[in-house]
Amino acid sequence: LPEEAQEKIKKIWENYEDGQGCDKEHQETKDVLDELPADVRNRAMRPKGPSFLKGVSDEVRAQFDALWKDHSISRDDKPEKFKELAEKVLNAEQLKEFNKFHAALQRRREEFQKKLKQLSPEARAAHEKLAKLREERHKVIFMEASDSVKEELNKLYHDDRRKHMERRKRQ
Repeated sequence: LPEEAQEKIKKIWENYEDGQGCDKEHQETKDVLDELPADVRNRAMRPKGPSFLKGVSDEVRAQFDALWKDHSISRDDKPEKFKELAEKVLNAEQLKEFNKFHAALQRRREEFQKKLKQLSPEARAAHEKLAKLREERHKVIFMEASDSVKEELNKLYHDDRRKHMERRKRQ
């Protein structure tokens, strides 16, 4: 963060004591960050993301982000697309981290498939309906929406997910 913003934030929190509510300080901090130019704010607040993205350029990060948000690619096809992108743009150490990430993702998918096979026929049918609805929702909303609408929705969902993760960390 620029020095001026750091000073403002320090001043906001200087009298805060653990155990007190901090809604006021949180809002004032958010206001300081919102005043920053978008590029400065994005660099300062950039989500950490998976470990394989540590140290990558903004361009590479943007490529992974764009792939993540590309709803024209099915959930089943995305892991392979990520692997292709990783092999193309990551260095050896980053690729090693990506492969760990990818292997963990594959394990979770396999575990999910095992659980799915153990469901009763009724539960499996309900799951399949839900999966089809999710896919249809993506087609209708994300495939047919304008780029500006897609951007707004992605920001909405991304911000909500980030806030949820922050809340979970504090608990």
